[in-house]
Amino acid sequence: MSNPTSPQVLIDLLNSVLKLLAREAVQRQLIVGVVLVLVAWGIAVLLERSLDAIYRRWLQKILLRQFADHGAPETDAEAEEQGQLHGGKRVIESLYEIARQLVYPLTAMLLVWIAEVVFRTQDWYAGLLVRIQQILFIFLLYRLILGLLYALGNREKIHRYQVRLFTPLLITTLALLIIGTLQDLNQLGNVGLFPLF
Repeated sequence: MSNPTSPQVLIDLLNSVLKLLAREAVQRQLIVGVVLVLVAWGIAVLLERSLDAIYRRWLQKILLRQFADHGAPETDAEAEEQGQLHGGKRVIESLYEIARQLVYPLTAMLLVWIAEVVFRTQDWYAGLLVRIQQILFIFLLYRLILGLLYALGNREKIHRYQVRLFTPLLITTLALLIIGTLQDLNQLGNVGLFPLF
């Protein structure tokens, strides 16, 4: 069978997934991985809230110290016009935005890595946890790029690019990575979706 048809390939892919999910080692890794990613999300929300509070207090303290002599302008635009707001605030805001974007993927990667270490010390299979770490690393790069773009560019334009370009690109990359684990991508690439003749 040199050129399989679309239904055959889809049935083979489904059978591969079902065989994979029937294994106890895979079930254990999948449950631990999903639970840890969800726990990391909760921890990241709490960390981001505390980072927001710390950042606001620090920024307020800096601005009060900076404008103690002259009095604070009403808006940032007025401050920029008067030359009172220095570029250090912009740099700090940019770094803070990047740090906020990286909290969740770094937390998830750390928790999954700890789980992988525990699995390896128990002599359990941990290959799926390694694959989850690879997926989280790709997600980390995605969030890093978004953080840099949000820090340096216009938020509305960046959001439009995020929705129309970056998120679909991330989803496609992750789908190919996951499907490539289950099925040979070259075999999938040879399947004709719509046979014309």
